[in-house]
Parts: sequence; structure tokens; C-alpha cells
Amino acid sequence: MSGYARLAGKTYMNKYGVLEVHPGTSKMRRKLIPVDRLDRVWQVVDRGAIVVDEKTTHVRFLMHRVPEFGSWDACDGVNRVLITNDFAGEMFDQVVKTHPGVTWTFDSAGMFPPDASPLIFQELIVEEGNNA
Repeated sequence: MSGYARLAGKTYMNKYGVLEVHPGTSKMRRKLIPVDRLDRVWQVVDRGAIVVDEKTTHVRFLMHRVPEFGSWDACDGVNRVLITNDFAGEMFDQVVKTHPGVTWTFDSAGMFPPDASPLIFQELIVEEGNNA
């Protein structure tokens, strides 16, 4: 173990002589852009992260038109949502059950056109019960 601080994303040599990239933490990620704080709607940014509220039971991913190039990857450690060019030209709208208080992280890959539709993330509170 070396005595210098490791920076996230930097390459270093481990004790076996293999070059590795030091992973980042969720604290090093950027905050999402608020669209509507009252309804907890956010615009996703690359390398972004958000800790969902304790009352949140489901989250919604919405992209009005998926671009032909590039992809989005969202993960909370258990669930993973991958939006690829398989959905190109279509609307992507998916609701995922999540655990309260977890951190969702977001990464994009590829180049997006300047007029690309943003990825919208919304926290939902769904009460399940008998509706009979």
C-alpha cells in the first residue's frame, strides 16, 4: 500500500504490479438538475447521483425521444435501467420499484446530439393495498 492519496479515475499500480483505475464514490458524483422540487422531478446529468427520499417506493425514468447514438445507465445497486439505441426514436417510460433511501447513480456513454431529449428521473410514492 502506497503512502499517497489516490484520486478517483486515476490509474495506479496495485501490489501485484497490475495497473488499475481507482473507482469513484457516490459522493464524488454531481447533483441532478431540479425540474420540479415539489414533485421530486430531476433532469439527469452524466456521472450524477441522487439519494431518494425515505417515502419513495418507486422511481420513473422518462425520455421523450431516445437518440440514435449514446446510452444511459442507471443503477441503485439492486436494480439497473439501461437505455440504449434499441429504443431509438421511441419514447422511454419505465417505473421501477426501489428501496427508500438508496442512492441512484447515472452514467452516459457515447455522444448525444445537441437537441437530444433529456432523461427525466421522478420519485414516486405508490401506496399498495386492497382496492376491492
